[in-house]
Formats: sequence, structure tokens, C-alpha cells
Amino acid sequence: MCLAIRIVGSYLYVGNYRAEELALRFGTPLYVYDLDTVAENYSKLVKSVPYEDLEILYSCKANSNPWILKTLKDLGSGLDAVSPFEALLGVKLGFPRERILFTGSSVSDEEMRFVKEELGVLINV
Repeated sequence: MCLAIRIVGSYLYVGNYRAEELALRFGTPLYVYDLDTVAENYSKLVKSVPYEDLEILYSCKANSNPWILKTLKDLGSGLDAVSPFEALLGVKLGFPRERILFTGSSVSDEEMRFVKEELGVLINV
């Protein structure tokens, strides 16, 4: 079920929570994600491509929130990383190394060695 954002009276609600209460509890700026919506959209994407060997690699640069990444990993997504940090994050979150594709830009020799030797992920050159 998708998280509803609505106005009731003069209050903004995110799901069952008043936005004001969320801001007081967690501070601002505050980003609220609905992982059910993330999962629903991922499933729609998978179903829309009728290819048996489909591999989806989520672009970590789009949003590296660990909860979003873990949700996508649990649904079968791989990870597209553009920095050593993103590749490391994927490894730490449990993405299979063979499902992490590193496509670095302006990467130092030291960073490339780290990605290859320490992380052992796929490298796109």
C-alpha cells in the first residue's frame, strides 16, 4: 500500500503521521520514503520487460539511502556504482559482489585498486 500524503483540516499528513510531528521528532529537512512504493515500482518495472534473463542494476547515485538500497537488493536488484564509496556501501549492505557494477569516472589508481582488489566487484571500463 502506498503512503498517502494528504491534508486533513489544516494539517499535512504523511501516512498516519502529521508532518509537523515528524519534523519535531526527526528534525528538518526530513525525507520520508515509502518502501512499499519503492517495491511496487520495482515490481512493475520487472514485469514490464518480458526478458527472461533481465538484470536490473539500481543507480546508487540516484539515491544512496541504505533502506532503499536494501529493499531493492531484497527484491533482486543489483547495483550500479560510480564511486568507491557506493561500491563499498553495496558490499556492506549485502549485495552480491557479482551484482555490483562499478563505472568510475576520474578514479585514481589507488581507488581502482581498492575497488578491484578489496571489494572484488565488476568493473566497467
